[in-house]
Amino acid sequence: MAAGVFVLAAPVAIGAGVGIGLAAKLKADQLNQEKERLYKEALRKHQAIIQALKDEADASKERLDYLQSLNVLLTKAVNDLRADLGK
Repeated sequence: MAAGVFVLAAPVAIGAGVGIGLAAKLKADQLNQEKERLYKEALRKHQAIIQALKDEADASKERLDYLQSLNVLLTKAVNDLRADLGK
């Protein structure tokens, strides 16, 4: 009788395992899509900062320091996202 309980419980355990695996795969896919979106957005903003640095070469030192600090942060973010995405 104990063997019968295990035989009946096996399909439930297998089904639960498959369900958990599918949920993990779906979540990983969603995470990768969001990372890809953030990567593209960070690249776009990084290019805008670079352009602003070129356009505002005669701006105040504070403005140039601010733009440069943004450039450093965005460069780091782009590199981190690129590494996460395997690019």
